[in-house]
Amino acid sequence: MRKLSILFIMLTVIFTSCNTESVDVLINSEDIVGIWKGITLDYNGKTVTNAQGQIINADFIGEAYDMNYTLTFNESPNIIVSEGSYSIKLTTTVLGQTSTQDLENIEFLEAETWIKNNNTLTVSGGGKSYDYKIIELTENELKLSVSTEEDLSQQGVSILTTVNAIMSFNKQ
Repeated sequence: MRKLSILFIMLTVIFTSCNTESVDVLINSEDIVGIWKGITLDYNGKTVTNAQGQIINADFIGEAYDMNYTLTFNESPNIIVSEGSYSIKLTTTVLGQTSTQDLENIEFLEAETWIKNNNTLTVSGGGKSYDYKIIELTENELKLSVSTEEDLSQQGVSILTTVNAIMSFNKQ
């Protein structure tokens, strides 16, 4: 019993003496409510295609331009409304060959629901759910990251795509 008491006291001292600078600041859901204008969107990833034992790897990088969209985070109910579009310069390397193409007028999101829990923003809609990590959330700036993996396997062909994205917004 004495050992348990000593352990409890030690844990209490350790947890209460932590440097507050190293503790994540809890962000209120209200901090994200409002209109946010898209500023940057960059992503990279890899696609692995396996067809009849032949494996083809493709690496890609996407850089957004002509960013003209906003996200409006509403409360009660928690719905995100997206307006506008953006374009992407997509650079892909397959079998040592690099190509670049422009994909224009892409919509960011349709109406989606959201839940914020500490530094995780979960966005759901269209039968899918994604967890965005809140890298930064201040009165005027929002920066998110997300990593996704999608398996589009069918009829003996396996296509596995991994995407890592970072996006930033300014509050309007």
